[in-house]
Amino acid sequence: MSITRPSPRRPASVVALCLALTATPALQAAETPTVEPYSPKSFSGASDHELSRYAANLGRNLKGVLGRGNLRPLLLGAGLALSGSLVDRQTETYFAQHPYPAAGRTGARVGGTLVVAGLTAGLFSAGALSHEGRFHDATYDLSQAVLVNTAYTFALKNTVHRMRPDGSNALSFPSGHTSTAFAAATVLQSHYGLKAGLPAYGIASFIGASRMASKAHHLSDVVAGAGLGYLVGRTVVSHDDHAGRHRQLALGTMASPSGDGLALNFGF
Repeated sequence: MSITRPSPRRPASVVALCLALTATPALQAAETPTVEPYSPKSFSGASDHELSRYAANLGRNLKGVLGRGNLRPLLLGAGLALSGSLVDRQTETYFAQHPYPAAGRTGARVGGTLVVAGLTAGLFSAGALSHEGRFHDATYDLSQAVLVNTAYTFALKNTVHRMRPDGSNALSFPSGHTSTAFAAATVLQSHYGLKAGLPAYGIASFIGASRMASKAHHLSDVVAGAGLGYLVGRTVVSHDDHAGRHRQLALGTMASPSGDGLALNFGF
């Protein structure tokens, strides 16, 4: 006689994962944009997105991640990661009882180093040759976000030395697959809006969940990766200067050179 065990309830950690991951795009949509919505008419070909400024922009973005303007999302991400760590064990139990091997393999491949590096390099090259301003700037920012995110992810991994759930190594925190996916999603959201942002965040969330399904990461690793990726993407796009997107007409008065009246002056 066979005994059928009742299927265990979905633990609160899975719900926490969904809330934590969706909090990132929700925060992105709710915040006041740091730059104006992209307008192709504003692109004149001479912008901050020039190859000659690539190294300088990269250094600025590396420092900018820890800037004062990122304090609120940084604290929020840290709080979500800490909350996730309280239910790491329950999440691991859930995925042990409900394996998703196909999802785990798919997420590992889609967010893998070779795929990310190849796509980033290809898009950056295409953007550099493109005369379409939005695509040029988006691919430029995407490449910057991937590089900055990689630097911070590996720095944290080699500092924290957290063991992976499968015991393969001590490079579990944060999830690099997840941070890269969320950094890219944030850049796409900023340049193309929700029509690109929602699918991109959906794919990023799938990649994060797949890393737990493959026992490569804890829940808190994935949440921290999502927060880091958002911070990096946010920093890169907030430093943009899309040839006029930040320019505003300034009007004022000043004493005339002769000293006998006022003169109107204006500038950008």
